[in-house]
Amino acid sequence: MPELPEVETVRRSLLDFLPNRQIQSVQVRDPFVLRGQEVLAFQRGLVGQRFQGLARQGKLLYFPLQERTLIVHLGMTGQLTVRLPNRPDTTFFRHKKTGLERTLQHPPDKHTHISIVLDDGAALHYRDVRKFGRVFWVPELSKTEILRRFRLGVDPILDPFDRKVLASALGSRRSPIKAVLLDQRLLAGLGNIYVDEALFRAGIRPGRGAYRVRGSQIDRLTDAITAVLIQGIESGGTTLRDFVNGTGQSGYNQEKLQVYGRYGSPCLTCGHILRRSTVAGRTTTWCANCQK
Repeated sequence: MPELPEVETVRRSLLDFLPNRQIQSVQVRDPFVLRGQEVLAFQRGLVGQRFQGLARQGKLLYFPLQERTLIVHLGMTGQLTVRLPNRPDTTFFRHKKTGLERTLQHPPDKHTHISIVLDDGAALHYRDVRKFGRVFWVPELSKTEILRRFRLGVDPILDPFDRKVLASALGSRRSPIKAVLLDQRLLAGLGNIYVDEALFRAGIRPGRGAYRVRGSQIDRLTDAITAVLIQGIESGGTTLRDFVNGTGQSGYNQEKLQVYGRYGSPCLTCGHILRRSTVAGRTTTWCANCQK
């Protein structure tokens, strides 16, 4: 699932193509991804509108238009890419295990559920194989209104984030620290990849009760969360299967992961074999020697 670094990578990659562009037409091939918004209402609400900006909070992309806001959540396999009229299409690369696909640029296919055509001839495609994502518009325009509607917590990159903020989020919660970090109402943007990585850097076991993370552990975890997110953004996101940015480029943060997905392999720090367990319903990788 695209997490904060991947969504931010998509946002940045579209900055050269969307701002100030006017929407000429909208094609909806599968209304399921509109999550209840009527197709005609969706289309009428977008045609003629001009992109005022590209914003993000956690994993949520929101694009202010002149009179409303376009909302995009990529879910597990969502791809938001621009198709340029002066660039050739390319064939899909297919992941040999999952069957998920990625490419630099493509014409609409059976998984391209929405196409937004712009006034310069470019098209913004929303493609989603598993259809856990969603695309729709809301009447709200300000960031405050958007965050209130979607109940999103602190974004560790965009908002003030320090040990006090993290300590407040953890509070006296007895749930595992990993479960608390995954709660988007507290911290927006963290998912399975970056929580595993941050907890490893901080030396904290994923199943440890959040209320027991105190003192220097909070300092280390605050720094680790910021560090893994910044690394992910600077590396263009993590491409394990089908993630691409807005121009179809893959990320390379997967080459820098310390624990996520490496269970059964030696820890890169101490050499002990990394363990796998299930925490908060998620497959979790950690080192019993480095994380206490």
